[in-house]
Amino acid sequence: MELTISKYAGFCFGVKSAVDLIKNALDDEKNKGKTICTLGMIIHNEDVVRELSERGVRIIDEADINNLSPDKDIIFLRSHGVAKNIVEKIEALGFEYIDATCPYVKKNHGIISESVKNGAEVVIIVGDKNHPEVKGMISYCGKAEAVVCSSPKEAEELFKPENREKKAVILAQTTESVENYKKILEITKNLYTNLTIFDTICRVTEKRQSDCESLAKKSDFMIVIGSSGSSNTKKLFDIAVRYCPACRINNAEEIPYEKIMPQMKVGITAGASTPDRIIKEVANHMSEIRTDDKLSFEEMLDQSFKTLRTGEEVEGVVTSILPNEIHLDLGVKHTGILAMDEITDESSVNLHDMFKIGDKVTVLLQKFSESDGIVKVSKRKIDEKASKQRLMDGAESGEIFTGKVIKAVNGGIIVMCEGQQVFIPAGKTGTAKDTDLSTMEGTTVSFKIIASDKDRRKLVGSISAVLRAERQAQREKFWEELEVGAVFNGVVRTIVPYGIFVDLGLVDGLVHIDELCWGRMRKPADMFKEGDTVKVYVKSFDREAKRVSLSCKFPEEDPWKVFTEKYAEGDIAEVTVMKIENYGAFCEVVPYVDGLLHVSRISKQRIATPADVLKVGDVVKVEISSINEETHKISLSMRAAAEREEAEAAEAAEASDEAEAAEASEESVSADE
Repeated sequence: MELTISKYAGFCFGVKSAVDLIKNALDDEKNKGKTICTLGMIIHNEDVVRELSERGVRIIDEADINNLSPDKDIIFLRSHGVAKNIVEKIEALGFEYIDATCPYVKKNHGIISESVKNGAEVVIIVGDKNHPEVKGMISYCGKAEAVVCSSPKEAEELFKPENREKKAVILAQTTESVENYKKILEITKNLYTNLTIFDTICRVTEKRQSDCESLAKKSDFMIVIGSSGSSNTKKLFDIAVRYCPACRINNAEEIPYEKIMPQMKVGITAGASTPDRIIKEVANHMSEIRTDDKLSFEEMLDQSFKTLRTGEEVEGVVTSILPNEIHLDLGVKHTGILAMDEITDESSVNLHDMFKIGDKVTVLLQKFSESDGIVKVSKRKIDEKASKQRLMDGAESGEIFTGKVIKAVNGGIIVMCEGQQVFIPAGKTGTAKDTDLSTMEGTTVSFKIIASDKDRRKLVGSISAVLRAERQAQREKFWEELEVGAVFNGVVRTIVPYGIFVDLGLVDGLVHIDELCWGRMRKPADMFKEGDTVKVYVKSFDREAKRVSLSCKFPEEDPWKVFTEKYAEGDIAEVTVMKIENYGAFCEVVPYVDGLLHVSRISKQRIATPADVLKVGDVVKVEISSINEETHKISLSMRAAAEREEAEAAEAAEASDEAEAAEASEESVSADE
């Protein structure tokens, strides 16, 4: 036989809290001599009621209150709650009372009261109108009309056309069937145009019913333990019997062994009013039966009563998503509440974008509330722990992180990264020594973790380490892609007697003095100053030695090339006298290209020195007599240019005389005619 116990079997937190409260009251010395009276059965379980009765607990109804004495009797409000007017009556008479109303039931009272206060005219309650919980809910409706329905058909029959546009709310008895509530809800949405919906079914009840259905689907027989007067037990039985044969029993004495075959798969569940001891009694009667996985029935039972501890990390399943929190099934009877601020600091986040029903979420258990039946959990603390560990691991791996500078402090800045604060010393910020670090606030920076204190869990980062790594990577890429002829606009970094060092952005290159310009050589310091921008190209480089030779002398700007493209031998040019020697004058034909004007070629008349007729700066007309391509020497002649000019003038005069003669001859012929 294969036996499986529902992990949600037995007391819910509300029932357990009520039973514990009344037992504590019975054991309290200050209550000696007083009678504890419960308004109706404390819970719907005959065994528990009988046990408490044997200890002197008395069951009363509203009429009995008038016969009680505030000095001798204590009134106990059961977990199902009581009507508002009864509570007011108890208080008015001065009775001491213990309120064990289930938190979910109290929540319903509050929802109804607040809704009516805000103008609700119709309160639709899905549940059993004869159940004490529902009767209590009706008492809080005040002036609003209470409509109680237990089926879709009843919801339609009770609807009044005049209520269609009235402000209405709908909620459910905490132990109502989820499936039934959804069916009624769909019909009600079509009946009321101004309807507000509240999800009020107890999460434990919902999970208990869901688990019962799942268990029944894979079982050959279901045993439902609980009292016939228990609403949730009845609903569990109704669910189970849809999928397989089932029975409801009060205790182990009623186990129907005749219906259970050895080869069956048997599922066990129990209503919220069934004490754990009764479930264990069933386990004791079946303790000899072994399951397929070699666990005894009682061992399985112990597993089903799973407990959690504060500070424990557990995996939960998303069961509900609300605007400011999500609900998790933690595998126990308590509901995990994951509030927005325990998920993220971003207030604008839509939780529906982050989660969906059925998602698995790892959380940290923070606080148990037995009275509310909830466990407050945190995902952010799990994420922060993981991110802190990841950042600490980054100290060894060299991983680069990104964060926002939240403030400047004495000696550095604080960067927020993945929920963790990282201190970056001023010297590691990648800024100049006297930089005002407050200017970095609000900026996003990349950094590496360079230290972590394992005890105090402090993290120290460095922006400089990232900048160095980036520059190193850029340098490597620079050397890989460098080519002869590559052109750069660099900055003069250092000036030395033999040239200048130019910063190319990632490396420095040398422009030798011979490569500074095409013109006459001058001292580098006379031509440049540090910080000047200069255009250079790569003449050569050595990757291994990390050296780059640069030049400012671009080939297309070569003065000789400019000269030869502009002039040829025999051309006439205007030149500027740059220097005078005894044997001749050096004249600039084009910038940085000089030609020699020999003393013998200056004038037709014999002169002693060029200085007799020329001075530096004179612009004279010369003939380019010869060009030596190999030696780049040019011979000039003022005399030849003058002779050519005279000859051209003579030719022009002769041509003019001939034209005049021809014109005169034509005039003479005309006269004769």
